[in-house]
Amino acid sequence: TLCDWVVDNLERLQGFVPSGYPRKEDNLSKYSTWFLELSAGLGGFATLVVLIALILCFKYRDTKTMVFTQPIFMMLILFGLLLVCVGAILYALKPTNGICTSAAWLIVQGYTIEMVAVLVKTSAINQLVHSSKKMKRVNIRRNVMLLKVLAVNLLVSVGLIVWTAIDPPEATQSKAVTETDGSATIIIDLKCSSTYP
Repeated sequence: TLCDWVVDNLERLQGFVPSGYPRKEDNLSKYSTWFLELSAGLGGFATLVVLIALILCFKYRDTKTMVFTQPIFMMLILFGLLLVCVGAILYALKPTNGICTSAAWLIVQGYTIEMVAVLVKTSAINQLVHSSKKMKRVNIRRNVMLLKVLAVNLLVSVGLIVWTAIDPPEATQSKAVTETDGSATIIIDLKCSSTYP
């Protein structure tokens, strides 16, 4: 008898249902799509290439060519690239709080290690060139150069620690409702974010 009453009063009952129901969900965060799997694969390939380069750099560190290029700086640059590659792989995975924080730390630290080592070495080369134009002898100590790299990386580490303590990157799910042609769609997005960009 209840079913008969519903059939008889269906128009009146539909007045209680908000327009756009039933809603359809559309998940923008498709972490199993081909392009994210491809980017994780490319990140893995890049990681492998950097690891091979690191091993070769260590193996041939005593050869004449490597001694002149200062293998410690080459290894620092490659180590920074390795951190960036691992961080890129993490960004291709489905976000969790741990993945978001780890990926941000790896990418920022990786780029800092890589770029500061390049800039310090370039600065030393410029100092050599300028002193040779003036016919001056210059003494560049590797320990001072390494301390500059370490100092900048410590500053960046302090910044990352403060950022992680105050406003860590977290996996955040956002939902938005769009209406088209009388039907409503809920758009769901999952991404890494923090309150202060």
